[in-house]
Amino acid sequence: MKLIRNFIIDTSNLVSTQTTRSLTVYGDPGAVFSIEVTNEDTSYYNFDTTSFQSTKTRLLHKVMNSSGEYTTDILFPTVTDDDQYSINVWAEPHFDTYHGYISRGVTDSDVDTNTKYSSSLKSKTIYQYIDLTATFSLGSSDITCAGSSCYNTMPSNATITTSRDATNTSVAISWEVSLSDNRFVIARQPIITDFETTIDATPTGLEILLDEVNADYPGTVFKLNDITGLLVNMEVTTISGITLVKNASGGNPIITAIDGPTNTITIDVDQGEEISVGTGFIFKGFGSEAIKAFYGAEFSISDFKVVISDVTTTTTSAVSSSTTVPVTSVDGLIHGDVVSAASISINTSSTGTAPTISSIMGLDLTMSAAQTLEDGETITFTGSSRTATITGTVTLNSNGTKNFTTTFNLDKILTVS
Repeated sequence: MKLIRNFIIDTSNLVSTQTTRSLTVYGDPGAVFSIEVTNEDTSYYNFDTTSFQSTKTRLLHKVMNSSGEYTTDILFPTVTDDDQYSINVWAEPHFDTYHGYISRGVTDSDVDTNTKYSSSLKSKTIYQYIDLTATFSLGSSDITCAGSSCYNTMPSNATITTSRDATNTSVAISWEVSLSDNRFVIARQPIITDFETTIDATPTGLEILLDEVNADYPGTVFKLNDITGLLVNMEVTTISGITLVKNASGGNPIITAIDGPTNTITIDVDQGEEISVGTGFIFKGFGSEAIKAFYGAEFSISDFKVVISDVTTTTTSAVSSSTTVPVTSVDGLIHGDVVSAASISINTSSTGTAPTISSIMGLDLTMSAAQTLEDGETITFTGSSRTATITGTVTLNSNGTKNFTTTFNLDKILTVS
């Protein structure tokens, strides 16, 4: 009797591209075994052609050599969807070969009574996953500019495409945004929760629907068909068929409580009407916490900042000891803007500080201190602008199981007026 004692192959997840892995079988010299490799489509690996085929095939009746070790390579192909492989090794009992091992201290003469056997088949599974893409986009819902978004075309998305098991993969971001009208000022510097993610289905792809009307609190307490991934402080952005009642701060309703066993959420403002069973809900989550809850991935940001460009304009006539300064353009300027040190002829205020814009009338600037300037002189201002640049690094700390998109909300950091 001969034994197949073990077989070894790396069973960690395969990346989507073609990969070779070695399979080693250990056993007694003269042991006979067969190897079969199949994928989830029930295709069979042909060890001669190194490719998968629909016709059943295997590496048949290999005889273990004197070293007690047999190694062969398996070429896993590039895939466009997830795949699964079964690596099957048969000990061939009709050749008096079995899977098992001999207990320590047992002599060959005792093998029949002391060998521990298993079935004739031993299998291992390997999973192969396509790459995942994390998309970081930029958006605004500001309606200051005549009922539509104020911004010109947004810059391209930043993406990170990696294997499922990849960790700590980074992308540098440099987003320049601009306005064609109006101007903006910096409200504050960016934070991770400025990335927002819209959620209209559970992690399993199930649409989130009202499952049962709450008789006591029909406008604030909702039993849903699934609450997987929902978190306290997520926003309700849509309840199909109704106009949302805003909360006291003027924002969308937020989740204030979640009861997992009953699939029930409570929101902070009564919607004033009973919602019908089957009504769809859409939620918004914030930062990495929302991505982890719904996609199983995590990300972080570093060195994120927003800088607005200085605004430069030119005098259209000479100015002599006057606070009124005529200029070629006031685009991007606003009351309170400060004259930059780059403007060499500017007089400071009585306190020695740089003058500011007190008001704007047409193409005339009223300054906080009287000025004497030449015709055609350039003046540079800081404080507001029509152009800003957001820079920083996004790191995908760990992947989940799906692609995801999260959008940076410009309205959190730039105020348009």
